[in-house]
Amino acid sequence: MIFWIHDDSSSTLVELAKCFSAKFLNAVAHSFEDRTDMNVAILGASSNLERYSNKAQLRLMEEGHTVFPVSKKDEMIAGVKAYPNLAAIFGEIDTLTIYVRPSILEEIKNEVIELNPRRVIFNPGTEDSDLQKEFAKAGIQVQVACTLVLLNTKQFVDVKENV
Repeated sequence: MIFWIHDDSSSTLVELAKCFSAKFLNAVAHSFEDRTDMNVAILGASSNLERYSNKAQLRLMEEGHTVFPVSKKDEMIAGVKAYPNLAAIFGEIDTLTIYVRPSILEEIKNEVIELNPRRVIFNPGTEDSDLQKEFAKAGIQVQVACTLVLLNTKQFVDVKENV
């Protein structure tokens, strides 16, 4: 696993790069060439390693996506700042992956529409046909699938590529 260190000093990156061979750094650079990294919000994120939302966050990060965990319980998840609600997220979200039951989602459906992600993924156990129709009517692509399966089968692709 590769961890990116960000600070305002380019010398930190130079010192870090000295620790790796040129062959390794070249291989890493080439592995990112074909990637389509996305901003992915995880509704129902959890620091509990047994939860599927946590497993998905780790896999999304491993694949190079920028994650925005949304959790009322946790302030940080896997070293990433967690947001208390969707309204606290600023910026464009490509995909919202859902890990909360339909009754919770019903209460915040307007936040989802205001967030305006290009795609919403209803993971197993979160499906709700009425909400799916509302999101589709709002111009959001709806997908009923398992985020982990999509990632593991290389089908977690940016929806703008499928247009």
